[in-house]
Parts: sequence; C-alpha cells; structure tokens
Amino acid sequence: MLRMDFVGRMRRACGIACVLGFLWPQGVAAQGPAADIKAGRNLYQTYCWFCHGVRGEGDGPVAAFLSPRPRDFIRAEYKLRSTPAGSLPTDADILLTITRGIPGTHMPGWHSLDEKQRRQLVIYLKSLSGRFRVEAAPFAVAAADPLAAGPAVLATGRTLYDEVKCWLCHGQDGAGNGPITAALVTEWGFPFRARNLHDGASYKGGSAVPDIFRTISTGFNDTPMSSHQQLLTERERWSVAHYVASLADRNVSRETLLDDGVSWQRGQWVFFGRGRCIVCHQVEGKGAGTRGPDLTHVGVTAATRQPGKSAVRYLFDSITNPGEFIVPDYSAAMPHINQECIFLAADEVRSLVVYLAAQGRSSALNLQEFAGLPEPPAPTAETPPPAGDPAAGWLVFNSEKAACAKCHSVQGRGSHLAPDLSNLAAIQSPRQITESLLEPSKVLTHGYAQVSVITLEGKQITGVVVRQNAAEVRVADDKGNVQVIPRDDIDEIVPQKMSNMPADIAKQLSPVERADLIAFLIDQQPALDAVYYMPPQAHFVNPLERNKNGPPLANVVHKVGAQWLAEWLKNPQSHDPRTFMPNLQLADAEIEAIAAYLGWVADADFPKYDWPTEMTKPVDKLTSAEYDRLDQATARGKQIWSEARCSICHRVQDLGGLVGHAPDLTHAARKLRRDWVFYWLEDPRYYFPATQMPHFRFSPEDRKSLTAYLLRSDDFGGMDLPVSPDEPPPATPPTVDQIHRGRVAIERSRCNVCHDIPGFSDSLLKKDEWPEPRNDFELLVRDSRCLTCHTLNGRGGSFAPELTTVGSRLKREWIEHFLVAPDVIRPLLQQMPKMNLTPAEARTAATYAKKRLIDPDIDPDLLHDFQPDAENTAAGRALYEAKGCQACHQIGMNGGAVGPTLTRVADRLEPGFIYARLKSPQKFKPDVVEPDYGLTNSEALDLTKFLMSLSQAQSAAPPATSPKPEKQP
Repeated sequence: MLRMDFVGRMRRACGIACVLGFLWPQGVAAQGPAADIKAGRNLYQTYCWFCHGVRGEGDGPVAAFLSPRPRDFIRAEYKLRSTPAGSLPTDADILLTITRGIPGTHMPGWHSLDEKQRRQLVIYLKSLSGRFRVEAAPFAVAAADPLAAGPAVLATGRTLYDEVKCWLCHGQDGAGNGPITAALVTEWGFPFRARNLHDGASYKGGSAVPDIFRTISTGFNDTPMSSHQQLLTERERWSVAHYVASLADRNVSRETLLDDGVSWQRGQWVFFGRGRCIVCHQVEGKGAGTRGPDLTHVGVTAATRQPGKSAVRYLFDSITNPGEFIVPDYSAAMPHINQECIFLAADEVRSLVVYLAAQGRSSALNLQEFAGLPEPPAPTAETPPPAGDPAAGWLVFNSEKAACAKCHSVQGRGSHLAPDLSNLAAIQSPRQITESLLEPSKVLTHGYAQVSVITLEGKQITGVVVRQNAAEVRVADDKGNVQVIPRDDIDEIVPQKMSNMPADIAKQLSPVERADLIAFLIDQQPALDAVYYMPPQAHFVNPLERNKNGPPLANVVHKVGAQWLAEWLKNPQSHDPRTFMPNLQLADAEIEAIAAYLGWVADADFPKYDWPTEMTKPVDKLTSAEYDRLDQATARGKQIWSEARCSICHRVQDLGGLVGHAPDLTHAARKLRRDWVFYWLEDPRYYFPATQMPHFRFSPEDRKSLTAYLLRSDDFGGMDLPVSPDEPPPATPPTVDQIHRGRVAIERSRCNVCHDIPGFSDSLLKKDEWPEPRNDFELLVRDSRCLTCHTLNGRGGSFAPELTTVGSRLKREWIEHFLVAPDVIRPLLQQMPKMNLTPAEARTAATYAKKRLIDPDIDPDLLHDFQPDAENTAAGRALYEAKGCQACHQIGMNGGAVGPTLTRVADRLEPGFIYARLKSPQKFKPDVVEPDYGLTNSEALDLTKFLMSLSQAQSAAPPATSPKPEKQP
C-alpha cells in the first residue's frame, strides 16, 4: 500500500470536517514550551524509541516483531481519539493512551511516570508531526448517554448491529469470526483481525459504554474499523454501544491482555515466530511435528503429565527449564528460551504459555490460572564461536572429509538419512551447534537414534532406520550406505542411545574447517527469519495469494449480465457452493442500488467487438449457413479449450478445477458477456493484474472461437439461451439518489475488503504479488503464470514438476520443442497447457534453464559423446529386466503404467540426471514410489547407457524377456 501523501491527508480530514458540519478555528501552536519538549524527548529516548523508532516513525529495533505495529508519530494517525475520523486527537486523548496503554497490543500503560512527565511526552509527540502546527485544533464528538440500559435498548442495538453488518467482521455472535475478518488489513498492509466482542479486556478504546460509543463514532484511523457517524444517528450509536458492552466478559480469548504485553495473540506469534516452536512441534496440523511432540491438545494433556501441577504451571516449567520434563521417546533437545538463538522476554514466555494452555480446550481460560507464575529467566549472552567463512563452510559440508551431505540436507540439498539442518540455527545456539559436532550423542534428534538389527544368523547391523514396512527394514550406517533387511530375517531390533554421526568427526576437521562449518550452519538463520518472523495472521504469504481475494469490480457490469449479478448478490452459494463470498443478506432494493453504483463507476468506453450474426441471434433464428459457421466456431473453440488445458483450473459440471480457485464455468453462457470474454482472453491482466490466469497469446480468431464455445455451445448451456446476458442497458438511467444508496450499501457490506471498487479502495492494501521481472525469462514466467503449477526456488505451486534444477534434468532441444507444442507425457488433467509461445520465447526459457537452473551435484558431461549400440547397452538391458523395471514403466507397448513411459526417455532427459536419479531416487523426490536398489556406480552407469538407447533416433526395441528356467524335477 502506497502511503497517502500529507496533502491528501489534509484534504481528507478537511473534507470530512465539512461533511460533518464542523467549523474549526485556524492553526493552533502544538509545540509548547521548549523545556517541556526537551524533557519529553528525554523520556521518549528512555522509554519509547525501542518500539517507535529514534525519529518516531514506528520503525524501532523490535517493531518488526510486533503485531500490531507501533504508531508512526510523523503521520499522526492515532487510533484512539474522541475526534472525527481522519482528524488529529486531542491532548486528552494522547494522555489517556499513554496512561492506560492499549489492550491487546504491546503498548503498556505508563503509570510509573507522573502526570507531568506524561504531559511532557504528549507535547513532544505532537512536536514530531507538522500536522499539529498547520491543522485546526480538533473538537471532541463525545456526548452524554441518553439511554437507560434495558432489554429494549439491547434489542435495538442488536437489530442495528445486523443492519449495518457489523457481523461481517465481528461475527454473528460477536466472537470476531466474521466471514471477511481474515482478509482485513490496515492501511499499511498489516493484518487486522476484528475484535472478539466477548473479550472486554481487549477493547483498545475501553469496554465501558461511553468508550464503545466513542469508538463507533470515530473509528480507528488507518484500519478497516471506520467511523459510523454518518451511517447511524447518535441515539443509534448509543444503542449499539450498549449491546456491544453486554457481550463483554473477562475470560481469556485470542486478544485478551493479562497484563502488559501478555496475550493469546502474542503467544501465537511467539510459537510461529520468535520462539521457533514450529520448527520442531505441530499445532492443529501446522508445523514440522517431527523433532518434538505434537502440541495440538497440550492444553489438556499437560495437566496429566506431572502430578500436582496444573497445565499452566507444567507448560511454564517445561518452557523455562526444558530438561526438567522429557516426553517419552523424545530427547532433551529443546533449546533454552534465554539462550542466544531464542532470547524470549518475560512477557513473550507468559504469552506462549497462554497460547499453549488454550490448545485442545473446549472452554476459555480464566485469568486466575495464571496467577503466581514466577519470573522467567533473564536472557544470557554466550561467548561467540570462532569467526568462520560460511562459503567455505558449504564446501566443508559437501567435502569427502566431513561427508555431512551424505546424510544431512540443507535447503533441499543433500541426503535425508539424517536430520535436515536447514533450521538448525533457529533452535540451537552456536555453542550447542559446536557441542553437536564434538559430542554427537549428547542430544539425539527424535527418530534418528541408532538401532542394532540382529538377524537370525546372528549378524548385527547398526545404523538409523530410514524406512520400514511389513516386508523389510532399511538401515543407514554412518557412511550413508543403506542396507535392506527382510523382516523374515530379523530376530531382534535393539534401540541404542547413540547418534549415527561418527563420534570423531570434529577431530578429523581442522579448527579453521570447524569454524567455517559452524559459520555455514549459523548462516542458514536469515532465510528462516524471513518466514518464521512473520506474524501467523499473515498466513506466511504465498506469492500466488492475493491480499484481496475477490476480483476487481470496476467493470463488472461489462462482464456479467444484470440478472446474473442480481442473483449472485442475493445468494452467491446458489451459483458456486465453493465461493468465499458470504451471503450478505441484501434486500432487493439494496441489490438494485449496488448494481446502479457499479454501473455508474464502469468505463463508458469499454471496447466493443463487431460480432458475426451467428453470435448475436437466438439459435432458433439462425439460418443454415449461420448455424454451420457457429458449429465450426464452437468446434474450434473446444479444441482451443483442450489445448489450453482450461479444465485444470476451471470446473465444469463437477469436473476439473484441480488448481487454484478459478471460476466455475458450468453456467458461463448465463453469466458472461461476449465482449468481456473476447477482450479478457486477449490479456487477462489488463482487467485483473493479480489474476492467476496465464497470457495465452490467442489470436483474434481463436478468441472469437473460444468465446463462441463458452457462450453458445451445449457444454455450457448456451444453445438453450437467447442473446442474454448481452441485454441492452436499462432505458432509464439510475438516479443520483439510487447511486448514493448503492454506495452506502457497499460500505455497509464492506465489499471493498475483498474487491477493488472505484471510490472505496484507497484505504486498503494494493500489492503486486508478481515482482517486476529482471530478465526475459522472469517475464515469461510471470506472463505465463508458471508458478501457479510449478515451484521455482521455493515459490509457487506443487501441481506440476519442480523447476529449480530443470536445466540439469532436461535436454535443451526437448525443452524448446515442448514449450512450443507440449506433448502428452502426463495424465490428461496434468498436461502442460499450450501457451502459444514463439520459438524465440521457448529458446529464451531453455537458455536460462541450462545456464541458471542447475544442480551442481549432477554431472553435465556424463556420457556426453556416448553412442549406444547393442553391445554397450546389453548389460543395462539385462539389469533393467532383472530389477523388474518393466513392472512400472512402459517401453513401446510393453510394461506397466505406474511410472512414466520410457519409450523415448533419451530424447528428454540428460544422462547425468538419469544416473543421479538411479543412484538416489528419493533425493530428487522424497515421496516417489521408485525403489532405491542401492545400485553400484557401475550398475547405475550400465542402466543409464541402456536408457540412453531409448530415443527416436535409435528406435530401440523394448527389452526382450529372457525365458524362465525350467523347473527341475
């Protein structure tokens, strides 16, 4: 969201003042005596800058870890005010905030400062913003309560709560779970959750009736909580305030503040962010859940772990002293919260206890459960490790001497026989990492302790179990070698309290190599911070997720027919049960008014296409020649639909729609207008920049044919419709009053939270989820929306193959040919769409892939000049048959269909990749069903040579099946 400039702010404030009928006197000095400003600055530098920043811009050293973010005093956008929306607060408003703090946030109440000091802070804060010097002095809008609390007032308040649609954000029962609350953001683009109205302790502006009245009247600047002064009369606002106050209680819920800075919400943030708990634990299906126990129901199970300890006290003791309680089958691997890699403050520890104590509970927590908890240990600094070079450490990690990569992986590179070390620096301090090298068995990661497998013949195999099932057990030794042991041969499996990591590994490395290796492992920290330091409300933003989950409505009247729009607004689920849009319970008059407003803001010069007669006449009015032309156009459109693989994203008659949430097109002919479809297909991003739909580069003739197929074929119900929805505009244009009522209805329904609407979207986040391309390849990726299905460098979808190292896997010629004319190499609904790329564009993609999308572990020169013939491929052919590869793979017409066809595999795959894949299938795709046969280098090379003979040029015949030996008598 681009910050609105200062002049724009002044205009908005002045405009609201004029609308509300206020007459403000001219400029009032805001600086105050120089001595008070100096004293206030000294207080600010002592107590405030750590969050609000040295210059008061809300960018202090801990600001990135706080949600909501600290106030920017330069902009002077204060939430808690008794003044009109958009205006400055009074001195009394600022003083009250400093004195009382803001519940549900990290802003404490500064009762420790005397009143004079707090007033000096007020003067200094006002001196930071020029607005106080040039804008008129604000007037408060407070008024005396004219109502006597009672059932009638509460009933009126409830009715008004429904009418102005407070429930869209706060929920029908006020629990803060309204249908659009997950999409709410502040003007700065930070997540903004609607308040749980049952939690009176968390009301930022106070939970007394006058406080609630003030909040409803003035709103919160820079948030979706707007002023209701124009929507409700003063008496109506008092009624709603009484009703909301009746909902409040003192139980601990998601935003309850126990004391300064302690809340459920902050505990959730600590779990997913600062505390790094998610690296090892799992809560409600989120997190790793491998190194540490699943904590989904820990709020209940914790009470049973230690006799005499409540759940809250057990959790507190477990967090502050991890070695005191060890869950069976797990080791003492949990880091200390006061060590260098975590460093949790006291209020963060208590917030984490609140969050965990609530997991699995059916009822809310009570404040009394947290009384009497001791002070958590203060953070302690460690002696820094010897300085090392992370780049050199990467070489040590992959060297034969250390051999770390034979068992461990980092950022997806390496092996999976031992724990992934990508997140090690998040949960271990440099001291602990050093200890792990010196004493590998001191702390064992869950699931990676050694076992001794004793066979019936008395043989003992020691290592880590990497895979097991009813038929076999696979054990990896300390060199990374895997042994397969049939279950029928096993006498006993004995657990060992030892690591598989060689005990003398650190002694084999020089001090410099150890320092470099530790520096490399510590260096993985920044990549983790970028993910785990984000507040969980941000959903760890997916590059394909839009901040507004609805399409823009600027030209929606050109997109859909008036009848369909009215039916949709009446009940969206009747058209699409999967839609995210709630039923807004709109009256018919409101629907008409909304349509009138949307028509008023639409482009008057929306382009028109000169359609042939077969597209504009009812089917029963077509001539024979017109019907033939329509039949040809729809047939061609159906072919284009198939080539573009539209069914992958779009659902039609309960089929398709496997990727994303593209519109259901079952009734496209009833919904869409011809001109919209035609110009949308030309360039979808022109009308919707954040769309996931690729730019297909269709020709005008192809767009006309596809439009005919969508709107006039039986597949979409078009044969039974007249020319609707391309009906003419209404004869009588909407009145000014109707347009105004439409704007009010949109505001009450909060449509602008999910949709861009002219006149409504200036105060909400706009963000281009697709970064500006830096080269022609990135331009192609963005233009074709490749990341909707593919993953590239950790971003994108999982529907199609990963592309990060595709240049080491696929041959250049095959890439170029495939991008121009995708072959059928996958099941129908997973085939690559035909994007209509030119040969030059395909060449650009292939060149980039072969230069940049490379796996350094794959030899690009392996068998580079190899010419296969019957003699040099015979050993591989025999090995192919002996291993039973034909049971899953097909060559020619022979073989199974479990794995991909190998008929012309040499035309597609690089020999180096084939060899590496045969050596370690799970390295490239951990969940692949392809068995790891433990091939020797020689066997893998022979099998690669045979597969290299399977090309169009070689026209290799499928392997002959050797005759089965006859049974001996």
